[in-house]
Amino acid sequence: MIKILYRKTAHSVHPLGKMLWWGMMNLPKPPYRAELQVQATGLKNGDPSTSLRARPARVRASIAHADGYKLTAIPVFAFLLQYLDGSAKRPGLWMMGHLAEPVRLMKDMEKMGVLVHASEV
Repeated sequence: MIKILYRKTAHSVHPLGKMLWWGMMNLPKPPYRAELQVQATGLKNGDPSTSLRARPARVRASIAHADGYKLTAIPVFAFLLQYLDGSAKRPGLWMMGHLAEPVRLMKDMEKMGVLVHASEV
């Protein structure tokens, strides 16, 4: 019984393995890049426009790094720099995004090798 199951699964996996191997050999080669992008629309500085026809602010931003694991760790380390110098210490429980100073966080991340790009559309 086990031999019969092994034969069936071995033969059914074989074409999938061929496709995986083809993809590894023929699709883009290193260097790879991990990138996070955001496109946001809303009020600028929390100030509602006086004109009803005025367009809301639109922003595009992205961060990228060659190593996805480092792209995950670098923002945490940049936040720890703020926490250790005392600028991000407040009483109570806070999420990192609400506690960190964003401009400094992005500048520290750039110093650590992250490509940061932001623009208004």
